[in-house]
Amino acid sequence: MIRNLLHSLTNAGVATIVILVLSRAANLVTPVRHQKWITVVRMILLLLIWTQLVLSVIHQIINMILF
Repeated sequence: MIRNLLHSLTNAGVATIVILVLSRAANLVTPVRHQKWITVVRMILLLLIWTQLVLSVIHQIINMILF
């Protein structure tokens, strides 16, 4: 179980870093008027990634309790 939790956390961390780096690069080459959309998409993606991590942890805890 601990290995699965660490694996989920590592995946979420790597995905977060990739999204932050790519959004920063996109902001450098995008006109100012479109940068707010990059920020909105970045926040939605980060929310989805971390929500998936929390749900994965809850699922693993429930499995540990039931089985």
